[in-house]
Amino acid sequence: MRKTSLEVETITPMFMYGAGGEPELRASEFKGMMRFWWRAAYGGKDLERMRRDEGEIFGSTEKKSRVRVEVIPLNSEISPIEEIIGRDYSLRYIYFSPILQRRRRAFKPGVKFKIQISAAERKAEEEALKALWLAVNLGGFGARARRCGGNLKVHRAASPLNSLSFEAEDLEDFFGKNLAFIKPSTFEGEYSKFPRRIFYKEISAAGWKEAVREASELLKTLRMENRGSREFFGLPFKKNKKRRSSPLVLKISEINGKYFLLVYFLSGTFMGREDRDFIEIKNRVEDFLLENGFNKLWGSK
Repeated sequence: MRKTSLEVETITPMFMYGAGGEPELRASEFKGMMRFWWRAAYGGKDLERMRRDEGEIFGSTEKKSRVRVEVIPLNSEISPIEEIIGRDYSLRYIYFSPILQRRRRAFKPGVKFKIQISAAERKAEEEALKALWLAVNLGGFGARARRCGGNLKVHRAASPLNSLSFEAEDLEDFFGKNLAFIKPSTFEGEYSKFPRRIFYKEISAAGWKEAVREASELLKTLRMENRGSREFFGLPFKKNKKRRSSPLVLKISEINGKYFLLVYFLSGTFMGREDRDFIEIKNRVEDFLLENGFNKLWGSK
């Protein structure tokens, strides 16, 4: 078996729980996010072929997985949510669901652990590591993963792929080189697809709380500016009891003590709405970002 190990640290609270409702580092959740990002970046419109290819790498009801994911704790920083978030309105706004669900504890920023990937062959290893790169650098883990929950920083990585780096020094260079190697597909599909554009802004923050506060204030502003399109920011909401994750993602990155807020829309159709509805809200939000200090990190015009 070929093995790759990443030492990572939470830079925002992570709301990940086991069957008993207590915080737990679950390998299945990390593998699940890898599968999500592998599908999002997949370069083809044939869904049946995509499912077969995914099963060949990550396993299915008919095939054993060629990739094994292990999560090895290095410290245990589990604290009451009230202690992590406090009475800060902005933090409670963006992390509201664990509070509503009466979760008592969570992983605080500063938790360190290893993510170890074992693969049966080089092709499976390469596909798994590309998916892991996307999951770590564009997403989060656990609840509120699209709202700055469970964001990670990589401290050490022993990647066997010379063209794929997990340790960042410069945000634009880091994304440019790695995404050029990964080559994610950006066509519109029936499921969540890779974002066509990614925007970022450096935040003058002394720590994670200030960074997440800025993300929270941005989210509130975008919701207020787009009241008629509330479903694009996630459901359920008030009388609409349907469940649908928002295609809008906010993520915190930290490089050498500097904090960055990444914002993007996952591509794809949304709850049967016509493409023009989704395109209109995306264009409005992206124009707002560019008018308010954000820069384009990656993507087409």
